[in-house]
Amino acid sequence: MSSENYGDIPFEELQSKTISGRSWTDIDDLDEAAAGRSVLICGFAQAIRQVGKKRAFVVLRDRISTVQCVLSASDDTGVSMQIIKFAASISKESVVDIEGVVSLPEKPIEATTQKVEIQVRKVHCINRAIPTLPFNLQDAARSEAEFHMAEQSGQKLARVHQDTRLDHRVLDLRTPANQAIFRIESHIGGEAGTEIEPMSDLNTEAEKKLGRLVKEKYGTEFFILHRYPLAVRPFYTMPCYDDPAYSNSFDVFIRDGYGAPPHGGFGAGLERVVMLFCGLDNIRKTSLFPRDPHRLEP
Repeated sequence: MSSENYGDIPFEELQSKTISGRSWTDIDDLDEAAAGRSVLICGFAQAIRQVGKKRAFVVLRDRISTVQCVLSASDDTGVSMQIIKFAASISKESVVDIEGVVSLPEKPIEATTQKVEIQVRKVHCINRAIPTLPFNLQDAARSEAEFHMAEQSGQKLARVHQDTRLDHRVLDLRTPANQAIFRIESHIGGEAGTEIEPMSDLNTEAEKKLGRLVKEKYGTEFFILHRYPLAVRPFYTMPCYDDPAYSNSFDVFIRDGYGAPPHGGFGAGLERVVMLFCGLDNIRKTSLFPRDPHRLEP
């Protein structure tokens, strides 16, 4: 089922053959200043609700941003009842393209991050999710505080356990908490530390001198040194995206504490740093696709 204004896009039409000239707007950029503007947006269908035969609502999500899209069948909007029926048939978490006009709602919207609406003119499904997902994303998105409050009131909420999440990690990564975790991880991996320029590795004396300089300037003996020259790092280190002479790697330097005999250091990967920073209880939560003795997929 497909037409100019609605339908499922066949796979062969998704493959880029020519430059279309179409421009997509990020859902996060939809604000009051955009009111009256025609936009094309893409995202996951988080919620779908049909009201009668002539009206439907779709909440579209991209990363952590959500917006309410309104379909009203009338001659003025050019939206037919067939479009309403098609939109209502879309399964949750399907990828959807929507074209429409940004408008200001009569009443404030509380359920979405964006406080504007999209008056839909066209809706196309890019890729349908299976009708019954392994778990409800709303259940997976609940915080421990919500579970605690529910228990206090005698209410029982469905809990998505860690193994189920990891078995269907692609779906689990769509929750707001996971989106936030990997945003933090991305920023820490790309920005943390004190940048240096020499193209050779640091020897022991250089590390000691650098430690003294950091202590004098910042009053701390804990610091992170990143963007090492690629030539002095192991072969598997990722080159830096903006200068292949450097690498996307870092070392953590810590002194003081409770005392320790001389040792060879320790390994604290980015995932463990973020786990500690966010106060999480399991390092698998900060690994995009965790691997352990019992897990080789997905």
